[in-house]
Amino acid sequence: MSKIKTLSLFFALTLLLCALVSCADDPYYKFDRKLEPLTDEQIEECNSAYREDYFGAYDEYIASKSEDMREQAEKAYFGMKFIQNSVYNPYLGTFSGAIVVGTSIRNEKETYIIGVTEFEMGSLKKITVYKNGEFVSLSQAYNSGWLTDEDIAGLSARIEKYEKEMKK
Repeated sequence: MSKIKTLSLFFALTLLLCALVSCADDPYYKFDRKLEPLTDEQIEECNSAYREDYFGAYDEYIASKSEDMREQAEKAYFGMKFIQNSVYNPYLGTFSGAIVVGTSIRNEKETYIIGVTEFEMGSLKKITVYKNGEFVSLSQAYNSGWLTDEDIAGLSARIEKYEKEMKK
């Protein structure tokens, strides 16, 4: 009888754990769970390219540090992420194959006109766009043809939604 109770308890705990995991935050959907999903491979590709863009090659970066600072440098290197679960760096979606992330903490309001769309940046300080291993500003992405007028209009609506969520 105790084996049946043990098995029942094991299955109940497994079901509870599965329910808790399914309720947990996704790693990058901080304000809208309906955004275009990113695979683990896409997230790692973005984050790896971001680290290399920011710090340079891993081996060179670590070698440039003194022996007693290397462990801390390694933590800093791998802690640097483009796609992260943070309200201060929201994933805003994928448009025309380009992954768009904002950076917030801004005091002044600024209006942007990109293509045919005029929009407020709200609390976002800047928007960075990633595609094919390259990071560019929002206007560069638009001017390079990475993003269309329709993409910019969609992004503007997401920024507005982000701002509303941040005020809650």
